[in-house]
Amino acid sequence: MSSTVEYKSSYSTIFVLFYFIEGIVQGVPSLLFPPLLSQIFGGSYDIALWLLVYSIGNIPWSIKLIVGIFNDRWGSKRFGRRFPWIMSFGIFGGIWWFIMAAYLPQDQTIYSFLALYYFMISTGIAFADTALDGLILDVVPKERLGKIQGITWAMLLLGMGAGGMLLGLVFLSLNLSNVLFIITGILVILVCILPYFIEEPPLKEVTTQEWGKDLVTVVTKKRNWKVFIYTFLGSVQAILL
Repeated sequence: MSSTVEYKSSYSTIFVLFYFIEGIVQGVPSLLFPPLLSQIFGGSYDIALWLLVYSIGNIPWSIKLIVGIFNDRWGSKRFGRRFPWIMSFGIFGGIWWFIMAAYLPQDQTIYSFLALYYFMISTGIAFADTALDGLILDVVPKERLGKIQGITWAMLLLGMGAGGMLLGLVFLSLNLSNVLFIITGILVILVCILPYFIEEPPLKEVTTQEWGKDLVTVVTKKRNWKVFIYTFLGSVQAILL
């Protein structure tokens, strides 16, 4: 999509910050939860139950396409097409970090609560991520799109390492995991408010017929299925690793 608004350098900073914090959000559960469970249970934990928790926590990433379809259709004339979705789901996800910091049982029920928290946290960031991806396509000039996407993905991976490994190690060693959860929740909400300062293209009315055609195209276009299969195989590899 060709950008119809003037692109400012500050937009790149907002995108980079969002993906860095998103990396922390993904890194903390996947890299901190296992050693946290090990600490709680005296050196060992139920790997099968953890894998179940991990699977439940990643469900939102497999259904975020649904949100993408809807935020292409509905938006706000005042706040734009993408920002309301980014902010609302960002706040939703951030609140669940606070809830997890406030209550995390220290017995076998922790697996059930972690599954709930992980699912809700992932729902917030995955759905906000979908809307932000759309915003990037809306405002970034085509000739700069590859560079922006490359940088944001690099920051995502850096955030996963910094959040899950470095910060997780520090806060876990200090027995302050709940503090890390609170900090993460605050950061999530902040980076999901920042896109407010990005000027979006004017909201165009999309008829139900046009929206329906686009929806059918997503499923029937062969090029899309190549992307779906590539992403699926890449996800399988990531989980196995």
